[in-house]
Amino acid sequence: MPERLKHIICLDAALPVVDKAARDMWPLAAVAAIEKSLVDGFKLGSLPPEWFGVPPTDQANCAWVKRRLTGMPYGVFKTQFPEMSKDNTESAVRVRKTFVECNDGKPDRAKLSLEMANAQKMNNVAIKSGHDAMITAPQMLQELLLKIA
Repeated sequence: MPERLKHIICLDAALPVVDKAARDMWPLAAVAAIEKSLVDGFKLGSLPPEWFGVPPTDQANCAWVKRRLTGMPYGVFKTQFPEMSKDNTESAVRVRKTFVECNDGKPDRAKLSLEMANAQKMNNVAIKSGHDAMITAPQMLQELLLKIA
């Protein structure tokens, strides 16, 4: 429904790639670390706040984030993304899009997302923050969002 959207902003997002799963876009070492957290063979355990760029020295935010982290079904991580319909693809082209890369203190996982953002002709901007910019750099993120909105 592109008529309802003015602007899509992807904040350090893992953009979907047709016929690839999230696990296919991450370095092997990161995939191995994530898969070690499997609970009962089907649920990924929650990762530490540091994984999302919240530094361990920021004890208050680490504690706040840790209380809110939950696991997710492994299927979300290993299921390949299907091809979109022609109508959805054409509609998506008409909506303005911006990819915000958080480029400080995270695993090297955004390269494919940046490639996809470029392929989709998204505007690309960067912010010096970990993945959870809304926690580690809220003022900087707010200013950026207001600027690009």
